[in-house]
Amino acid sequence: MRNLPWRATLAIMCLALVPSSEVFAAGKSLKQTLGFIRDRFAGQGEISYTIKLHDSADGSDWSQSMTGRATHVTYDVANCALTYHWNTSSDGKEVQDFDVTWHFKDGRKVGVQSREEEIRTQAIKGGHSTWTAIVSPAVWVVTLTFEDHSGVANFTSKDTAERFARAAKHAMDLCGADTESF
Repeated sequence: MRNLPWRATLAIMCLALVPSSEVFAAGKSLKQTLGFIRDRFAGQGEISYTIKLHDSADGSDWSQSMTGRATHVTYDVANCALTYHWNTSSDGKEVQDFDVTWHFKDGRKVGVQSREEEIRTQAIKGGHSTWTAIVSPAVWVVTLTFEDHSGVANFTSKDTAERFARAAKHAMDLCGADTESF
């Protein structure tokens, strides 16, 4: 490294300390980032899974068959936004059917957890601390928190969910969002 200028040496040292996925994301434009988010979200197609629930308080068990799908996924670079249509069915009956817009400039944080963890958290908040769930096949949920609402994206691959979450956080940063540090 003696023949390199001191700035180049410093840059190489800094790159060695930053995980490669962050270096990759840091160089992506807003258009590339929103395109990646759109492609991964729309590319999931319909996600189908079964939730088996158990209540340890009374020993009861029940299940639900779920499907969910994002369609008409588009992005708008000028408005730092992603728009899509969401549809969910439970045991063959439609339970959600709506349009959504995520404005990344209003983003606050992004998180990833298993669908089982998400259900457990919802059950506790709903006063059902004795409920547990097994989701099959495994589903990973990316939760995006904005100024006045939150949104979720489901994935069947943990790696894809984590990459989607990093891209969403990068989009928030590129759009000037006041994101939480912790």
